[in-house]
Amino acid sequence: MHIARPPGGFFIREAETISALIDAESLYWPRLPEHWAAIKERLRFTAHREGTIDRRLGPGHRLLVVEGLVSSGIPKLRAVYRVLGDEVVIKAVGIVSPRPTGRTG
Repeated sequence: MHIARPPGGFFIREAETISALIDAESLYWPRLPEHWAAIKERLRFTAHREGTIDRRLGPGHRLLVVEGLVSSGIPKLRAVYRVLGDEVVIKAVGIVSPRPTGRTG
């Protein structure tokens, strides 16, 4: 299937549980909110080309793995999303990197 990016980029939608996860984990990863915002902005323009098609996740779903830099407070993330029409629906996000010791908050 061929997908064309809308001129202004895809509309990004994510489950509320993802926002809650990002907020909760920011206690351990203070740079996580800005890192996640940058990933969503990237997907806005490249979601139809990035990620790996993984049929185990369902038709049309993709898995994107974004390497982090733990020493700089940025964890490695996995995101499952689907591009449909002019929108990207982010279904799930997982933080792969182990939590750093000690909380910042």
